Amino acid sequence: MENTVEKQLFEFTSRGYSHAMTPMNRWLEDPSIRVYVRRGYRLLGEQSLGSRLATVLDIANVEASARGQGRFTKFLDYVERNEPFEGVFIENVLDLRLANFFLRRGYTDIKLHYLLPVSLYRLWR
Repeated sequence: MENTVEKQLFEFTSRGYSHAMTPMNRWLEDPSIRVYVRRGYRLLGEQSLGSRLATVLDIANVEASARGQGRFTKFLDYVERNEPFEGVFIENVLDLRLANFFLRRGYTDIKLHYLLPVSLYRLWR
């Protein structure tokens, strides 16, 4: 089986979760994409409804060999369907096109400011 970023993410997240023994971050790489991820905790949610501490997959950096070809979308589809986290946190999006992509997928802008970069999240549990 090919060593895709999805397979690497599964291996990274399926290990035991002991802070002393388990890496909290990792670069995932295959020929078409590199993704830097972290296991994290974030205080998220609508402030009017009450925020909560959620266990999330932080996606901190993405490098694709060919932009606009759907490779990151495929990775994100996998994350949203299969991961043991309560959600995803996307950190410091610098590209307006990419920020709008996340908003169309149902992600929430945390609205720290009104300029780029933006950070977004999506909870499913």
